Formats: sequence, structure tokens, C-alpha cells
Amino acid sequence: MRLRFALHAGIKRIPAVRAMSDLSDEGTADEVLPLHAERLEVRRQVRQTGEVRVAVRTRSRDEQVDEQLVRREARVEHVAVERFVDEMPEVREEGGTTIIPVVEEILVRRLFLKEEVRITRIDTTHAHRETVTLRYQDVVVSRTGTAEAPADAVDNTLSP
Repeated sequence: MRLRFALHAGIKRIPAVRAMSDLSDEGTADEVLPLHAERLEVRRQVRQTGEVRVAVRTRSRDEQVDEQLVRREARVEHVAVERFVDEMPEVREEGGTTIIPVVEEILVRRLFLKEEVRITRIDTTHAHRETVTLRYQDVVVSRTGTAEAPADAVDNTLSP
């Protein structure tokens, strides 16, 4: 909406003032001097000069994504050891492999290391490409129905 201000100036007459002019021998001569003064009168008037319509549009665009993805797998391997041990072996780490001992108690009352389960983690990296849809919004502002302003109006337009 635009605000328009109109300035109207007018002249106001002030009553005439009598001034003393040349004095003659017979007395005084009066002369009338008209005095004028301008006076400013400001009137504000708000009026609608148009309308705007604001619409938000949501649009989308496809964008290519290239990324390295890591996949972790575990390879489980059973390794036969088959020997006697005096105490329960601890779980241990060798390189990137976790070794979990599996024991079995047999009748002779000795620990017999039957096997070891070896778990090795294998990380592989492969390229991954995918097209994704991204959404975004923009604003459309359009002016509708404008009214003409008077020619003598001062335009103090406040527009974005």
C-alpha cells in the first residue's frame, strides 16, 4: 500500500495596517498598506492505491550425490587347536582379528583347547551415486488494481 501526502498552501489576508507616511503642514496623511502572510496547512490522507498478492511456490530440483560409503563385514573362521591348557585362555586381539577361545572340559579334568573362533572385520569402500530431489521455495509478489494519484500530490512512496 502506498501512502500519499498532499500539501496545500493558501494565502490568508491579514487586515490592513495603517502606516504613517509623509507628514504635511496640515497634519498627518494616512496610507493603508495591505500585509499578506502565507500559511501552510498540511492534511494527510491515506488511500489505497493498489494491492499486492503474495504467493509461495514450492519447487524441486534433482541433484547428483557422489559419496564414498563404507561397508563392514565380519568373516568368522573356526580354527582347530586341540591341545590341553591349564587355565581358561583370555579373549585377545591380534592385528584386526579378535580371538575367542572355546574350551571343553573332558573327563580327565584338564582343559582341552578344542578350537579358536577368529573374527576378522573387513572394511570395504565403494563409490555410491544417487540422484536426490531437493525442494525449495520462492515468493512471487504481484501488484493488482492500481488507482491514479492526483497530479498535485507529493509521492512519498514506501515500497519494499
